[in-house]
Amino acid sequence: MRNFIIAAVLLLTGCAKHPAIVLPGTHYRITELESRTLTLAPPVERVPVDKQFSLQFPIVPGAAKQDCQESNDLFSIRVDGKKHRLLLEMPPLKHWQLLLNDWDKVDFKSVDQKVNAIANSPESLESRGCLSVGSAVELRRILLNSIPVRPGQDLFPSNGYRAGGLGLDVRPGMRLKVQRAHFAGPGRTIKELIGTSTIYYVALDARGRVGFARPVVELDNEKLKSIRVDAAIQAPPRPLYRLYFLTSFLKTGLRRSALVLGAPSLARLQAMESKINANPAVSCEELDDSACISFEGDVSVSTEVLVTINGKPTWLDWGNSIASALRKLKAEQAVDVRLRRLFNGKLTPVEVAAELDEAFKNTALVAGDELTFSLR
Repeated sequence: MRNFIIAAVLLLTGCAKHPAIVLPGTHYRITELESRTLTLAPPVERVPVDKQFSLQFPIVPGAAKQDCQESNDLFSIRVDGKKHRLLLEMPPLKHWQLLLNDWDKVDFKSVDQKVNAIANSPESLESRGCLSVGSAVELRRILLNSIPVRPGQDLFPSNGYRAGGLGLDVRPGMRLKVQRAHFAGPGRTIKELIGTSTIYYVALDARGRVGFARPVVELDNEKLKSIRVDAAIQAPPRPLYRLYFLTSFLKTGLRRSALVLGAPSLARLQAMESKINANPAVSCEELDDSACISFEGDVSVSTEVLVTINGKPTWLDWGNSIASALRKLKAEQAVDVRLRRLFNGKLTPVEVAAELDEAFKNTALVAGDELTFSLR
């Protein structure tokens, strides 16, 4: 499934029996539509603004012959078993532009539900035998990356994250940064503070699954060397890993900063997420057979992404925009700023008109990005 997107084509619907076939684009494109900007991924960067469009993907179908379709008022997705393809129909870009106006509102749940239905449809189709076993996870990633978004909303296609959301997908090219304060006594006062340990867990591609490299431990002073710092986590490779930030949801009792869950399928992950929503203090044992890591006590958990900046691999805080990265590098006056982003395993240029430079620099950097610039 990993390389099937290469053969995708766009079918411009509404053109009678023989719709024109437009080959997928070769780049991301930031464009302006009715005074608002959109980021278009390669599968949709060439579609017209006022016509409904379809994406066609080669697939390996399952054994089911009927009921292989999902739809709502935003999209329709159908498995064509005879031709070994999946067809996704979506509304014109003008409609997406209006939709994203509402999606900018954090509490606009109905839009979230409709868009998530697109991403979650492969799991439903696989469970009904319409897709081959194990294909839904990769197809979900492709669909997420094909959805038009605004610059700054890049964390949704990359990590399934929306502002105000509970968690984010952990992908290869990211790492967890776990900082823990160590105290000499139970009071946990400043006087009793010995120091802080920092442990990095780097996410890797483990043959199409997400795995973690051996942890890297950093201690901020010599005294901590005499203290056992537990860096081990039980995190076997899984198709999906998701990080949940829970500090603000836990009012009393358990002092949990975050929870990391690995799952064999989206359905399994969603079932566990429902338990977390009902009880953020739920134990890993209650989450059954999941790969579960709970970070508790005097600990903070954050995420970083690995990007290449002017040829140098650089870890940045997850969520940093191009503009914020340039500020940290004291390169606010940089010129000829360019970005390439991974699509289907290949670095793909992001094209943008000069007048949209501000929107471009609002783009969030994600794992695998390549940023280049020159200084005056």
